[in-house]
Amino acid sequence: MFGLYNLAGWGYWTVSFFAYALISVLSFVLNKHFTFRSQGNTTLQAVRFFINIAIVYFLAYGIAQKATEAALSRMSEIWRDNFALGVGSVLFVVFNYLGQSRWVFGNLNHRN
Repeated sequence: MFGLYNLAGWGYWTVSFFAYALISVLSFVLNKHFTFRSQGNTTLQAVRFFINIAIVYFLAYGIAQKATEAALSRMSEIWRDNFALGVGSVLFVVFNYLGQSRWVFGNLNHRN
């Protein structure tokens, strides 16, 4: 993600979207079978998963971008965006886990 932003010159939203679009399918399979060990309806879970990914993506990266613009206003846009990409990644992981454990796969006690 950082390479595409810094070396290839892709924009903030393009880079972050591309990175998470690529890993979403693999993430669904791994989370369903290994992280949450879910036996639920795969089609319903897939729809919920991608809705969750979309909401979490815009929420995490939107918050990260606005927060870093405000907190690091004196830095250059490149530095702010790099920092925002890192913050967005952390927020995405937290929000995504919560959404998947509570709504997509509905199992907070996945380690029985």
